[in-house]
Amino acid sequence: MGFDWSEDLRTGIAEIDAQHRALIRQFNELIAACKEKKGSEELARFLTFLTGYVHRHFDDEEREMVRISYTGLERHRGEHEKYRRRLAELKERILVRADADQMTADALWMAAEWFLDHIRQVDMAMAAALRSCDSNMPNPL
Repeated sequence: MGFDWSEDLRTGIAEIDAQHRALIRQFNELIAACKEKKGSEELARFLTFLTGYVHRHFDDEEREMVRISYTGLERHRGEHEKYRRRLAELKERILVRADADQMTADALWMAAEWFLDHIRQVDMAMAAALRSCDSNMPNPL
């Protein structure tokens, strides 16, 4: 079990695609650790990565949406904010409870399923607008 990069995840925005690929690599590292019965050890590292990733990646996307006056900005930003809250709740649950196997499964689901769905739907709409706006700008040469 693991996640593969596929064309339906490609936004066509190089920086965003590179960030999405890095995220999928991290998912797969956590899955591999779980298979080796080291999921609880790897979970803390994964959540640290995910927290930093969410902050940087969401800020990058939102900055680009502001740049082109993207009409879907508030909806997209709202999706990001919901995810930030869910991640904070998950981290709090991990600190309070020692149910590592369930926490690992929850972390994987939250991270992977939400992000893959978000990329395929919400990010694709944003990327289309970014590509359209950038292609309509005059060539600086």
